[in-house]
Amino acid sequence: MEERHCIRCGEVIPEGSEYCPTCGASLDGTAYDRTADFYRNKAGWKKEDTLQSIPKLMMVYGVLAVIIGAVVLVAYGTIDGTWEQLADADGTYYGLTLDQTRSALMFIGIPMVLSGLCALVSGFMTGKREGYRMSMLLCILASVLPLFMALGLLNTIVFGIVLCVIGLYVTTRLYNNSQCFAS
Repeated sequence: MEERHCIRCGEVIPEGSEYCPTCGASLDGTAYDRTADFYRNKAGWKKEDTLQSIPKLMMVYGVLAVIIGAVVLVAYGTIDGTWEQLADADGTYYGLTLDQTRSALMFIGIPMVLSGLCALVSGFMTGKREGYRMSMLLCILASVLPLFMALGLLNTIVFGIVLCVIGLYVTTRLYNNSQCFAS
């Protein structure tokens, strides 16, 4: 017996299934002929991407970003007690006053925590292949929020730009695979 494939995402459908286990599409008893993909790909059509590793990468980034942001915010909360040991004789630390250091820590910690939370929720939704629009919005937010770190320290802009570019790449992958989402 020949394998049946989902009309929407092209994945193999187990016998007796009414819905695709990958994208959740209703099968309506129709089979998908993979030979059509061969000819479309030869003609220059883009082959489908199934987003297999993207949700895991989003979740890993989300966890790391939340941890880094939380550590920075803890430093924000404890800087007063350690300032005398950190500060130079002129009362600055790497040229920053206590108030400037507090602001820098706040503008680094809060965007990182928010970016991580957005990535976690978006990664979870992408893994479930549900809520395409919300997943895209959260992925865009997770990508752009690290740019706000430059408000705290200008030299963090490079780190923010790198995170933004990676996040926008992931967002592009989501956009190109909207057909994999059930809703």
